[in-house]
Amino acid sequence: MRSSYLPVTAGLTVTVAITAAAMVPAATGHRTSTGIAGTAPVQAWLTTDDLSQKLSPQPDLRFAGNGSSGGQVIAVDEDRTFQKIAGFGATFTDSAAYLMWNKLDPSLRGDVMSRLFDPDNADGVHLSILRQPAGATDFIKDVHGYYTYDDRPAGRTDPDLDHFSIQHDDAYVIPVLREAMRHNPAMKVMLTSWSPPAWMKTNGSIIDGGTLKQQFYRSYAVYLVKAIQAYQQRGIPIWATSAQNEPSVTQTYPSMTLSSAQEATFVQQYFRPALTAAGLSPLLFTGDDVCFSAGYPAAVLDHPGATGAFDAVSMHGYCGNYQAMTTMHALQPDFDIYQTELSPGCQSQNPAQLVIGAMRNWARSAITWNVALDPRGGPFHRGDASNCIPLVTVGDDGKPTYNAAYYREGQASRFVRPGAERIASTGDGPVQHVAFRNPDGQKVLLAYNSGSSDQEFTVHWGSRTFSYTLPGKGTITFTWDGTPDHRTYGWGDSTFGADTDRPNAGGQQTGTWDLRTGGEADSTGLGAAWNSTFLGYADLRDFTVRADVRPGTAGTTVGAPKYGIYACYHDADNYVQGWLDPDGHSFDTHAVVSGMDLGWDNTTLDPDVDLSAAHRIEARRHGTSVTFLLDGKTVARSVAPAMNCQIGLVTQDHTAQFRNVSVRS
Repeated sequence: MRSSYLPVTAGLTVTVAITAAAMVPAATGHRTSTGIAGTAPVQAWLTTDDLSQKLSPQPDLRFAGNGSSGGQVIAVDEDRTFQKIAGFGATFTDSAAYLMWNKLDPSLRGDVMSRLFDPDNADGVHLSILRQPAGATDFIKDVHGYYTYDDRPAGRTDPDLDHFSIQHDDAYVIPVLREAMRHNPAMKVMLTSWSPPAWMKTNGSIIDGGTLKQQFYRSYAVYLVKAIQAYQQRGIPIWATSAQNEPSVTQTYPSMTLSSAQEATFVQQYFRPALTAAGLSPLLFTGDDVCFSAGYPAAVLDHPGATGAFDAVSMHGYCGNYQAMTTMHALQPDFDIYQTELSPGCQSQNPAQLVIGAMRNWARSAITWNVALDPRGGPFHRGDASNCIPLVTVGDDGKPTYNAAYYREGQASRFVRPGAERIASTGDGPVQHVAFRNPDGQKVLLAYNSGSSDQEFTVHWGSRTFSYTLPGKGTITFTWDGTPDHRTYGWGDSTFGADTDRPNAGGQQTGTWDLRTGGEADSTGLGAAWNSTFLGYADLRDFTVRADVRPGTAGTTVGAPKYGIYACYHDADNYVQGWLDPDGHSFDTHAVVSGMDLGWDNTTLDPDVDLSAAHRIEARRHGTSVTFLLDGKTVARSVAPAMNCQIGLVTQDHTAQFRNVSVRS
């Protein structure tokens, strides 16, 4: 017996053309396939765990037409687009700048800087963001040499900042930044403070946390503005800033805690107005906290008016889970998210994993920590060695060594250009992956083998494929040009768990559909409880679905015939639907989550809503919630299952015509 909640397709007519391509074998292993005549090559660069291959070009591959799949399948889908990429970067801490400017062999500095920053250097990694400390961090040239831009003797204050100066940075920090910008004039620079001057803080010290004294909120806001102005006067435009580095934690090096209420108040009432008064408009991040966690930035933005004071959210990655960024995106979908610090060695993730994990969870940037350190991992504030691994080690002899972190970050930063879009790549397994489309249309697929043994995988792009075998812990980047030869399907009865041999049967996998040109979906079955048509195997997370629905004839099989949409369908135990009910003159929603029937929620419509006419039904899904709109006005909200969904058009004992149907993710 069929459950009354399951979608069926009795009495349904859909007129949309269906095309499919012929199947031919795919390329395998490291070898170049014969491919399809006229297709562009797939270029590849590899970094192995033992660094026997270091961003090394591999033999070209070619796509083959609908080849058989070997190993894990990774499907790249350009029709599903996500965030735009701002860039990749690192930090010239005091230590890193000192080593690069004072200890690196001057005759080699130009080459090192070019390899780090020049977007036209074919052997470089093309870094495009620098996150710069305004004052000292834990990585400083002199042991315990903590400094800010307005240090005063104990017991003295300077609320008007008469003694403000960035003279310390003029010695080597500013020169090395200018050199980086000479190689990449489009460099984005973020400026952030680890601690205000000691006299502004409750503990009277630059280090060991403490918080900002209420009477110095204005002084600290002006202090940060003056730092930005000083940098810009020296030819270094500031692209972004934040109120405080890692505001939730106390450290034995420069640090300060700010509660979410303090940060919201400080930025709304002092920092943002000070920036505006100075004619400055850098991006202003909230968060910039130690963990991947939505807790702190979400709490800041929950304060009344706070969303108007900030521009974006930033996170570090020394604890927590990358998925916190997706949680943050669901909570505040209009706020961009940036990953702004994570250091190999001080955290288990290597840069390739950092990029993949961050970018798959809405990050617009991936920024590692020190550009350069010495062979002992310093200079470090305590004088002993640190575990943090830089991109470049400057030897005691002044010679540079490029570390694994340099090559692994370069597997992304060399190929994914600022302004690229992340595009969908699906397929679970030991090979982690993320895909992009550059502004010129070039595709980039970054993959990392998290296992210790070789792994074969097959890349699907439209109806074409190639296969590759990636060494354990190896990182590979593929690039190619061209346009995929899409399979074009209409709406049909494919649902999750059905037609497993043909997961796209009955519907195009992703993208935007408009049935005005492809036909119309008419549900014509009366006497059957349910009639539905589904958008193929559309594995969607956050999306908007719209349909103009004109009712036909009501049946007599059920007490209240309805027509509407499945806003999210995964299986019989996980779905959300929204209906127009002419008899009840209402908009009705029904949700089942993890097998729990949450019941019906009926919203009575205004008497002047004519349900004999066509109306636009719209559902917007973000995370585990769905908002329903009728003719552009919100009419209902519902809980949604946590898993990915299909979209459906559905009637209950009613005929209806669905036109202008679109789905956008």
